[in-house]
Amino acid sequence: MTIVVLQLLFACFFYLFPAFAWSQNLTFLEGLINDLTTLGFGNFSQILIQINGTEVGNAVLGELGNGNHTIFVPSNQAFATFNTTNATEAGDPNTLANIIAYHVLPGDFFQPNATSPTGGNATTNATLISATFPNVTIGRTLLNNSSFVQLEGNKSQVLAWTIFPNETTPTILNQNATQPNITVFNQTTFENLLLAFVTGVITPPQNLTTVLAANNLTTIEGLLSVVNASETEVDPGTNATLLSFLSAQQGFTAFFPNNEGFSAANLSILQNTTPENIGIILRNHLINDTTAYSPILLNSSITQISASGEPFTFVSNSSGNFVTVGFPSTIGPNFNSSATAQIIQSDVLVSNGVVHIIDRPLILTANDPEAASVGFLSASSAATVSTSATGPIGGVVTAISTISSNSTTSASNVASSSSASFVTITSVVPGR
Repeated sequence: MTIVVLQLLFACFFYLFPAFAWSQNLTFLEGLINDLTTLGFGNFSQILIQINGTEVGNAVLGELGNGNHTIFVPSNQAFATFNTTNATEAGDPNTLANIIAYHVLPGDFFQPNATSPTGGNATTNATLISATFPNVTIGRTLLNNSSFVQLEGNKSQVLAWTIFPNETTPTILNQNATQPNITVFNQTTFENLLLAFVTGVITPPQNLTTVLAANNLTTIEGLLSVVNASETEVDPGTNATLLSFLSAQQGFTAFFPNNEGFSAANLSILQNTTPENIGIILRNHLINDTTAYSPILLNSSITQISASGEPFTFVSNSSGNFVTVGFPSTIGPNFNSSATAQIIQSDVLVSNGVVHIIDRPLILTANDPEAASVGFLSASSAATVSTSATGPIGGVVTAISTISSNSTTSASNVASSSSASFVTITSVVPGR
């Protein structure tokens, strides 16, 4: 009965909204909707039909048949919860279309030597790439509506996920307190699509002040709100704080300590230094005009420059991931002038950038205005270039999630199974 109703809805919506995307991909989309419904994901199928009449929805649906894509598909229960707690958003097709766009990733997110999605009905020959914590996998989505995302070069927003210790399935990061643990509980393929089934509806990142409050970063927020932005950051005469400057940026990277990271000794240093030095210290936590996710920082040979003109270096070892700002060796003008912290939570996504949470402030008053200016101009120039990612951003040391066989998946074991097996391999997927 459910399939018949959806088929009638599909025909009705196609008649009412004869969008180009659907007319070109009608057979493909009808097959996808029927398979999702058979597998127990009828709510997602209904939403695909519902967003057909929107500009964003048409663009997303038209994209699905072009090349490989990964779709994170929420369960029926996930949509029921979302509809209850987000009634306004759930009733607006335009908002829903943008949320669905945030669930779709163009490109390959498969183990390099695994079988990519091929023709046929839904089968279980899929392997989703996922790093293990503290490493993270980053994938760029189709969400690029400026009301939701304000990254450099008009880039689309990203998703971040990882497999935590003692867990066997990937967890989607950066979700709000009402649904903090969205996990992938099964996966399959439909033609060129990898379908990863998740336990919640994934919401796009929020603005900077909301993210700081939600992640126990209010001490650093207070410092940013009392330091004025410089004339190189905003127009002369503009009364703006460093916090408001960052909030308006299109692209930034921040290394911020959580509230517990501010020891009495660190607070004493900050309270007894000059306002100018506080500004230098805070800018040594920032990279302007560039959104640098952790795989880029850890896998790239490009030197990132702080907003105070000091170089960042990054180390990953058995103890975790670490960031150093300044010159820890005898090379450079600021001999042995550096500060180091451990990255305890990377890739906290913001609508216009990214925050990496560290375990202590980077107390460094060294600065190089010329290097900062060159770095700012270089980053500003690069920020105007829009790029398309075709796989995990920056590469990833992977743990590959697998389903047991290549047989056709039944509705019961895909919609409710939590028994997917996960194996770890040591390989690096080239960055895109």
